[in-house]
Amino acid sequence: MQPSRLIKSDMLTARDNLGVTVANGKIYAIGGYDGDHKLSTVEEYDLHLLRDNAKLSNLTISEGEITPEFAAEIDEYSVEVVNDITSIEVSSTAEDEHATITIDGEEGTNKLMDLLVGVTVIEVEVTAEDGETKKTYTITVTRDAPPISDESTPKPRSNSDSNSNSKVKEKVVNVEIGTVGDSEVISTTPITQISNKDGSIIDDVTLIPERVEDVVDSLNGSNDKTVRIVIPDEEDKVTEVNVTIPASSLSLMENADANFEIYTINTRIIVSNSSLDKFNEDLFFHLIPIKQEDEKKELEDRIKKDEQVLNIANDGEIQVIGRPINIETNMQSRPVTLILPLKNKFLQGVRQNNLDNFVVFIEHSDGSTEMIKGKIVTYHDNELGLQFDIDNFSTFTMLYIEDLTGSHTPYIYGFEDGTFRPDDFITRAQMAAMLSRNLSETFDEDNSLPYQDITQNHWAFEEINILKQQGIMEGYTNGHFGPEDHITRAQMANIIDRWVQNQCEKNTHAYMFCESIDEEFDYTDVTSDYWAYDSILLNKTYGIMTGFHDNSFKSEEKLTRSEAVRILNQLIKRGPLYGIDTSGFTDVHPDHWAFYEIIESTLEHQWELDEEGKEIKKER
Repeated sequence: MQPSRLIKSDMLTARDNLGVTVANGKIYAIGGYDGDHKLSTVEEYDLHLLRDNAKLSNLTISEGEITPEFAAEIDEYSVEVVNDITSIEVSSTAEDEHATITIDGEEGTNKLMDLLVGVTVIEVEVTAEDGETKKTYTITVTRDAPPISDESTPKPRSNSDSNSNSKVKEKVVNVEIGTVGDSEVISTTPITQISNKDGSIIDDVTLIPERVEDVVDSLNGSNDKTVRIVIPDEEDKVTEVNVTIPASSLSLMENADANFEIYTINTRIIVSNSSLDKFNEDLFFHLIPIKQEDEKKELEDRIKKDEQVLNIANDGEIQVIGRPINIETNMQSRPVTLILPLKNKFLQGVRQNNLDNFVVFIEHSDGSTEMIKGKIVTYHDNELGLQFDIDNFSTFTMLYIEDLTGSHTPYIYGFEDGTFRPDDFITRAQMAAMLSRNLSETFDEDNSLPYQDITQNHWAFEEINILKQQGIMEGYTNGHFGPEDHITRAQMANIIDRWVQNQCEKNTHAYMFCESIDEEFDYTDVTSDYWAYDSILLNKTYGIMTGFHDNSFKSEEKLTRSEAVRILNQLIKRGPLYGIDTSGFTDVHPDHWAFYEIIESTLEHQWELDEEGKEIKKER
């Protein structure tokens, strides 16, 4: 027995106790002697040693390489990962199985950690069985900033960007604090306006540290701690605005708990103090309003062909409102608030209860699109604006959609006993039925292609034939379909690939990746000679069905019913459906990971978008 360990036993009760002795994993309490000098009592108790081992025997991460190599005695580690890695899984094992482990404050041996750009510190604490001995291991993860390129990341502009025929004018713009419309001008900062021969006018603004010092000193006692640059354009002639905030200016605002705002006639950009945290480089914003009619018309045509817009519009009117704007910045993956102006002339004829029909259409540089509902706020004085949060900058266009609601019908059902059975495996016949319910095509009896194991009496005969006729889901080489076989992940990846190709042939705007696909990815357990290799890699690009944190795909694992509805919802661009707190199934509760996905797929409902662009159930 090690002297440093504690002994835990029941209370020793032998009379005239002469002491204790330990032998064979027991405690013996020895009592007094009787008249014949024999021991009067010898009582036996179980012995349990509380261990004081608070060391790990193993510590691993799912991405990157820990430095230095793990050893139980070393408690500080570091790892560097590229910008594409947004999360990392930490796995640990204690030397003593009776010790407890917490990762970032949560008990458990494994945890998936989200990573910010820059430094994320992860603490793994081991508490020995004795409850007192503890040891903390620290992993400092450094995630790279987004790669800098001429196409995607802005760079500081200078007067040398202008040509010899340009006119350069030096002036200043106001720097103020307080709310818009009730603000106080504290200082000014320089602006260089470049007027080029082609008619373009570029404003270059720099918020210099000396001006920021003046402003932050005035923030004490202010209810609204916002430092705002106001960049006027009374005649609406400016074609591009470039704003530079040196790192030293950012540091002053961060230390003063101040927010930062850029105000122009085309947009307001609000960066919260939390987003400034540890941003240790010069910050750039390039604002390019789309003023040319041909550019606006080209953008509008793309928007009106976008599958997501068409699904929401329900054949109703789609109108581009205001002026689209492209915003470039080196502040990515940090939340920023944008407000786009709703000029009064655009609101003429729009009833108050139709203000909820405005959305923001976002077209990213990689070709992907999304829509955000946003909320109506005051832009300036009596002018309204549409406010929303974003962490990826792109081209932003406001839309007015006449009927911003929709309806969905179920494509999967529960069982007669009131259960959904989310963890049951999905069969091939069930998958065929689910997919066919989301196609407009109907069964062509003249071109039916029966399988040897599918008769016309089979409940999914028509659905299976529809999928076959569309080239989306086929049988085996032996002429069988295998209706009761369970769908594997590889089979599902192949089905998704065929579905995407089918939809892209009908509409090149059906998915963002219809015209451009990047297959530069590999899984550790999928070789190039595997039958579904191409489909599995393409699914990584699609973002619909991806692999696991260890870069495996697990091709032969079977798909559960809950996994199937999550995948299909993404494939057909539905849901999840929020705003409901009961599923109607006895085995699907709000804490189930796929609760809202299951609701979306099983409930007939009308829906609308909330301020974050999420689908919520609309009350009739």
